[in-house]
Amino acid sequence: LMVMSYAHNLLLNSRTSTTRELFYFYVTHFKSQRDTDAAILDVTRLLDVPRVSLGLVASPKGWYCGRLKLTKSVSAPLSRAKT
Repeated sequence: LMVMSYAHNLLLNSRTSTTRELFYFYVTHFKSQRDTDAAILDVTRLLDVPRVSLGLVASPKGWYCGRLKLTKSVSAPLSRAKT
């Protein structure tokens, strides 16, 4: 019911959320992300809809937060391309 309630709120507010956000929203109720994914799968099967129809998307791997500096080598930083 928690997943259905969360999805209902997303749809009412025309929002989307990652499955990871759902896990952290109910972190005291789910033991792991795998449990969250299983609950989402149960709801999608029950309603016979794809996950994205519930406003839930998978979070891409490799997201980061903060400044990022790319370099060609140890001493030569990349320059910005001029457009």
